[in-house]
Amino acid sequence: MSQPQPPPVPLELWREVLEGALALRRLAPWKWMHDSDQAVFVDATGLPWFASILGAARQVYGLALYRGDAGWRLVQRLHASDESTDMAEIGHEQDALTLWFGGKNELDENQRARWQGLGYAPRRGERHAWPDIRSHRPGWFPWHPDESEVRMLAVALPIIRRFCEFLRDHPDAFADRGPVELPVVPVTDAPLTSESLEWRHWSAPAPAPRPVRLVDEVLLARLEALPQAAKFEIEVDWFYTSEPVADAGRPYFPRAIVIIRGDGGYCQSMDLVTPADVIEQKLGDALVKAVLQLGARPERVAVRRAELASALAPLAGQLGCAVRQATRLRYVEELQASLAGFIRGR
Repeated sequence: MSQPQPPPVPLELWREVLEGALALRRLAPWKWMHDSDQAVFVDATGLPWFASILGAARQVYGLALYRGDAGWRLVQRLHASDESTDMAEIGHEQDALTLWFGGKNELDENQRARWQGLGYAPRRGERHAWPDIRSHRPGWFPWHPDESEVRMLAVALPIIRRFCEFLRDHPDAFADRGPVELPVVPVTDAPLTSESLEWRHWSAPAPAPRPVRLVDEVLLARLEALPQAAKFEIEVDWFYTSEPVADAGRPYFPRAIVIIRGDGGYCQSMDLVTPADVIEQKLGDALVKAVLQLGARPERVAVRRAELASALAPLAGQLGCAVRQATRLRYVEELQASLAGFIRGR
């Protein structure tokens, strides 16, 4: 994969972030905090960032700042996850900034050059000494943050550190709070007190539904002229592929739209789309194309996602077929596993 250049950010701004990151590392708040001990930082634009300290499980040490409503929805999905949760998909859906501390060999050449350009040189043999800072957007490869994100981080890091110090000294701060009640940490240089925290109940409205557009009268006439195959079902879904591409700007993980016949598993259609594409619309277009190629309208369209069932319902009505929401789609899962295995074996 070719590597586009990271966004330009003044080196002195990175110096502020490095100083804030190292101060957090020296504090080591993961010794007394869990990722559920969250606080909220509201940036200069009014956007909330939900801060979680990572490291209690001794796997990743650092900080995650989840961005706005999308970030909060992801946090809720993580809290509700179980053995059936697709953690790979949740990883692709992250909307956050992360700061992890690891080894120098875990950084890419741009990060190493940045820290060395600032004169940073930890002691020989020091573990978890190098900051790895990434911007996460749904569908995009974890990438270097842009200047606005770095400026936000420079302000947020000292504030989050002061909250960690407060929680160290007030370990029962969350004792009487509900699961969605979090404190807003004030932007101040002064030490935090119980009175200076503003506790709020947070919610994140679901995104507005994006129904697939209906076909026009000419295309509808062609579709209505096709016979309807009784007891014939097709599986319709999408999933992230595991290999990033960089055909323009920031690398991303393509999503594969698949349409598979339910009478044997033949893949009727597979298209790759970018994060900028409206996935529901692309899937609707692929469905119409597949039906025309089949020469028959299915009796049912099977999907896994509730939001996809809702989006496809009007178009399915035009096709004269029902939408069935299923817990699992056998042939989609088989294709997904085969594709992942092929990519791993290359």
